[in-house]
Amino acid sequence: MIKLGNMTESGFEVFREGMKTKERVPSSKNFSVPTYLKAALIKNKMAWNNFQNFSPSAQLAYVYWVNTAKTEETRQKRINKTIEQLVKNKKFGEV
Repeated sequence: MIKLGNMTESGFEVFREGMKTKERVPSSKNFSVPTYLKAALIKNKMAWNNFQNFSPSAQLAYVYWVNTAKTEETRQKRINKTIEQLVKNKKFGEV
């Protein structure tokens, strides 16, 4: 994108910040479900069962989304939305 001139300034900013912090998206081969998220999912049997039946990469999409919330309020909203979607057996981003 940079070579083609398609990178916006906001895209450059995200790229620069990522390079500073060395933040990377975790691999679906070696990640764990945070305790707070696992506890919330286990409370809803259908959500937990559906989550466990997803591929590691599909699980990671939810884990990463919830885990990157900056505030506790946002994290809780994302947990609630995750459970809502999992009850419907929907992967992250499915409508």
